[in-house]
Amino acid sequence: MFLSSAGGGGEIAPKGAMFVCAAASSLSVLKGLEEFEGDYIDLTNETDRFLEFYAQDFYKSCDYCQDYSKPSEKILAAIQTREVLRIG
Repeated sequence: MFLSSAGGGGEIAPKGAMFVCAAASSLSVLKGLEEFEGDYIDLTNETDRFLEFYAQDFYKSCDYCQDYSKPSEKILAAIQTREVLRIG
């Protein structure tokens, strides 16, 4: 559970918004609240939906995290591409 303490207005979640995780909170700021509408609830308006929120099968922000049940793939420095990169 991650509680937002940001004041309402613009793309920032309302004060007292509860996100499924910290990544969902950050993604909602980067990509917009509308994109991750089902990944948080506003505790000032939706307290009756608290259990339903955590019983969801899917949160869109989970698509942006790695599958932690599998080992992460290590990419060595300067090996990310086979193309020659030019600066400038």
